[in-house]
Amino acid sequence: MNSLQEAKVGAEESRTLRTRIQLAEEAQKQARGMEMDYEEVIHLLEAEIAELKTQRVEHPAVTKKEETEELKKKVAVLECQLRKSEAAKKGLEMSTGKLLSFVEVRD
Repeated sequence: MNSLQEAKVGAEESRTLRTRIQLAEEAQKQARGMEMDYEEVIHLLEAEIAELKTQRVEHPAVTKKEETEELKKKVAVLECQLRKSEAAKKGLEMSTGKLLSFVEVRD
């Protein structure tokens, strides 16, 4: 292989690496945005859970048994959504980490 061919191969590899880096950076930006969205959802769910628990504690005699059961169901659903959001966030963090390590290995 002559030096011209080596230069062409090197330039092509360089372009490929730059493209991969750009894709990885874009994926990282999207992951950060999704992570912020998940964190916001988690905070909102935590606040709603706390509010429902407070309502249940503050007004136990005032609420009917049916209302109390309904609040318990809502709290259970919100806690489930919170766990799912946290699991999705962890998965996103792991995927982002793997993507970044892939890009670092390619450098």
